[in-house]
Amino acid sequence: MTYKTILVNLNDLERNEALLICAAELARNFDSHLQGLYVIPAVEIYAGADFGMPVVFEGNRETYQKAEKSVRDLFE
Repeated sequence: MTYKTILVNLNDLERNEALLICAAELARNFDSHLQGLYVIPAVEIYAGADFGMPVVFEGNRETYQKAEKSVRDLFE
């Protein structure tokens, strides 16, 4: 059985380089296409916690966008 597409989850910022090395080796061995996946998790909203939520959303967005850029640079 051959794998034509290998999907690697790149949300573990501390291990992304090792994950990519392993996934790239698998892709080479199976002559497969390699895809990276980086997911921005949703902000959890609790009842009665509406005070300051725009600041929380903005901080969350900025943090994950910075991480996304580093993941993209590593993948490319």
